Amino acid sequence: RKHPERHQQKPWADLDIPPGFDLSHRGVWQHPKHEKDNSTLLAGPVWMLARTRDVDNDNWGYFLEWLDYDKQQHSAAIPAQRFHEVGGSVVQDLASGGLYVMPGRERNLLQYLVSFRQTRRLTSVGRLGWLEAPGDELAYMFPDGVQTKHEVANDFVYQPEKYSPTTATIRSLGSLAQWQEEVLIPLRDNPLLIFGACIGFAGPLLKPARLESGGFHFFGPSSRGKTTLAQVAASIFGCGADPAEAPDRAYIQRWNTTLNGLEGLAAAHNDGLLILDELQTCAAQDFRKVIYNLAGGQGKSEGNSCMSQCTEANAEFFNTSDDKSIFHPSLAILDKNNLYNIVYRA
Repeated sequence: RKHPERHQQKPWADLDIPPGFDLSHRGVWQHPKHEKDNSTLLAGPVWMLARTRDVDNDNWGYFLEWLDYDKQQHSAAIPAQRFHEVGGSVVQDLASGGLYVMPGRERNLLQYLVSFRQTRRLTSVGRLGWLEAPGDELAYMFPDGVQTKHEVANDFVYQPEKYSPTTATIRSLGSLAQWQEEVLIPLRDNPLLIFGACIGFAGPLLKPARLESGGFHFFGPSSRGKTTLAQVAASIFGCGADPAEAPDRAYIQRWNTTLNGLEGLAAAHNDGLLILDELQTCAAQDFRKVIYNLAGGQGKSEGNSCMSQCTEANAEFFNTSDDKSIFHPSLAILDKNNLYNIVYRA
């Protein structure tokens, strides 16, 4: 067969492709304005499945799907305002997700994507955690959908304003029985590691129990199991790998970021668990404010130069560090450059 792709299943078969464009397994093609010209390849296969908006009919966006170089299908909900950013960050994100994009055709690709006349609607949610579901039913937002008591609600999609690290780090792999056999059972003779597992389960229960967020700090000499403790808790939410070995997939985060970056991390782990490793690498200037904000459930989502949306995040956190980096959640004064001089509030 000369064109075997014609016999392959087309996930976009039921969609109306925008006029002037063509979509096949080879990619997105733009028809020429003049018949004598050839069609132009814009990108690999990508299409808009639905439009998104929140429960108040605001924060509109597009739910996109595409095939990567290995013909694996991906999807993402992207705010509409990002399609008007200078620099083409949307196209860059798609390229990072495995979509082939012809250099120099980024604007044409954006024009193609927003030209879909989709009537299907999905409800977008700007951050993870508990939702107010109809009938007071418990509903928890994960990156890949909403989980209720009975099933996954497929009409909700996670649509962060900006890139969210939890999109890649919160994921399921294997089964509950495998986790119990390979992670939980080996912990039974180690109270400290059992405590780490309990911390992982406790984070999502704070809001239903009407409890404030807080955290734990584990410190001690190097190579004593602090990161292992963090990995046990991380395995409940996603990839429990050491962040030094798998920085793109590990659920554990590092302290080496700015104050705004840490507040963004807290917001991304709303109603969950934020794990920070290696306290001594923190680059924030006002370190005391960082601890107060994390322990008090304060976080904000990052905004652009024109608009900033401040929110509160309710996330349990714990930190690990060597024995020189000691703090207490109820601290009153902490100078991260002189970590021995600490004053506690009773």
